[in-house]
Amino acid sequence: MLERYGSIEGFFMQGYAASDEDIGPALSSFVRRALALDCSPYYRSGRLPASAGVRFFMSSPEDGSTCKRLNLFLRWMVRPDDGVDFGIWRGVSASQLIIPLDTHVSRIASFIGLTRRRTVNWKMAVEVTGRLRHLAPDDP
Repeated sequence: MLERYGSIEGFFMQGYAASDEDIGPALSSFVRRALALDCSPYYRSGRLPASAGVRFFMSSPEDGSTCKRLNLFLRWMVRPDDGVDFGIWRGVSASQLIIPLDTHVSRIASFIGLTRRRTVNWKMAVEVTGRLRHLAPDDP
């Protein structure tokens, strides 16, 4: 990533489109391309093995995952610097971000009526974010 694109952001932006409704397609592209990178200096096969611990961070909306860790990372990088978020990625719109959804956040979202879904997955994360978008369209 660093050698070809100069930064993780540069690599991410290769799959990003400002016209996408949300960050899902960019996340899918990022994960797919990251997992396809040459890892021959570290693994004889040149590919990241299925058992590699770092795969824990490479979940994809294509697999139905909520992508909690990647969505948290994006919030830190994209949202304006407020003492919590860094705001150093200027090319991604905060309006496209998806809520970092886990078991606890999904329970609260269900309790307050942001979702009726029972399965904690990408569809639930998009639905909850859509409801939050009504309150804050620029940064749901």
